[in-house]
Amino acid sequence: MTRSHPLTVSEDVARPPVTRRDRTSRTIARPPQAAPAHQPQAAPVPRPTRPPGDGITKAALVRVARATIARASRTFALGARLLPQPERDLVRLLYFALRTLDDLVDERDPTAAERLAQARAWLAGAAPSTPETHALAVVAAERPLPRAALAMFLDGLEYDLAGAAPSNDADLDLYCLRVAGSVGILVAAILGAPAHARARAAALGSALQLVNIARDLDEDLAAGRDYLGCGRRAPAGRKASSPRRSVLAPPLERARALFAIGYDGIPALRRGRFGVAVAALAYLAIADAIERRDYAPGRARTSLLTKGTCIARAAFDLALGRLSPLRRRSRRAAWPY
Repeated sequence: MTRSHPLTVSEDVARPPVTRRDRTSRTIARPPQAAPAHQPQAAPVPRPTRPPGDGITKAALVRVARATIARASRTFALGARLLPQPERDLVRLLYFALRTLDDLVDERDPTAAERLAQARAWLAGAAPSTPETHALAVVAAERPLPRAALAMFLDGLEYDLAGAAPSNDADLDLYCLRVAGSVGILVAAILGAPAHARARAAALGSALQLVNIARDLDEDLAAGRDYLGCGRRAPAGRKASSPRRSVLAPPLERARALFAIGYDGIPALRRGRFGVAVAALAYLAIADAIERRDYAPGRARTSLLTKGTCIARAAFDLALGRLSPLRRRSRRAAWPY
């Protein structure tokens, strides 16, 4: 079903609730001393000098963005709520833009390919023409957005739209880099991270995506999406208690390794460290919940008490300069490229 522009219906009413996974973020990179060749270093998106056209105001976009993030991703919304202004609204606008495109692709909306093309056109210098490009234009007017990171995100969505799926672990790493590591880079740019810190932001974004994929395994398989290669994986030896463990344990171990890299990079942010730390720990708590349930079917959830613990832990880590949330370190190499 073709979507109507949310702002033409009511500035205070956003799109219907969604049940697909939240992607915050999509880059796996090397430590600062050895950044990968594909780390985005291109010039930022040119900043527009005029407000959004078509009668769309920044305030209206922010209201829709706030409603979207609150409904679609409670975990990401928690971290965004703890950001300072104006970064809080800018991150919400970025989430709204990227989530809108992501949902169009996931739900096989007939306009998805056209909307991705319009986003590409805006990235190349065209005027904003859709709700998501208007939101991106507002963000780009206030913060330099890395052009290559946005292009990488669109690459990931086009991969999804084509119905492709990772065929091995390297493909999965690249997919997470595109659809979530790229978002980590964009958020880091909004929060004032220097260019050399973007590799760690990309690692954190990829870690969040791996947790999302593990949490949403059953929903994805029901929709015909097999990101973890369930159809080709065999149980990992007799010690594997179930096929689900053999499928879910490796990406969660990988996510923990990337969390360690990304979480330790949070001090490089000029603003918003607390909000990012809380969101990261909240996603790590989802990984804990999956393992605590012994990888049982169904979506793992975290309680309000757990979220409160994440807030306290983030404050403690930042106060003492101890940013290392992992209880277990992965034996797998953290950098595949």
